[in-house]
Amino acid sequence: MSALPPASIWLQFTIIAIIVLVISLLGIGLYKGWKEFTDWLTKQNSLREKERQTQRDWESAEQTKRELAQDKRDEVWRAYFTKMQTAQDEQRAEDRKILGELVTTMKEHDNWARKTLGRFEVVEGETPITIKRRK
Repeated sequence: MSALPPASIWLQFTIIAIIVLVISLLGIGLYKGWKEFTDWLTKQNSLREKERQTQRDWESAEQTKRELAQDKRDEVWRAYFTKMQTAQDEQRAEDRKILGELVTTMKEHDNWARKTLGRFEVVEGETPITIKRRK
């Protein structure tokens, strides 16, 4: 018997060494691929976060613009309603004044009519109504 193993075992060692080498290379390749992929994802996430922040800043600026525009519209409407209220108040004051004058005129007329008609009497039976002066 020989002290060396048979030739088929050396062939098996070579095949096993090639398989181990291929598996090692595949492992290294997968590791590098995974590392590049995770680095790319990290970069994409940072880019997305920058874009989101830019969007938030833009939306904040737009919200400020909308609030300023709304404040201006509110001011215009407030001025319009104040002007309308003032005009209505002035019109009511004028109407009260005119009604006061009308009531005064009506009272004066009523007083005059009482004095004047107090000197007359109504005679019934004649058509339609005859008013004769009292003696």
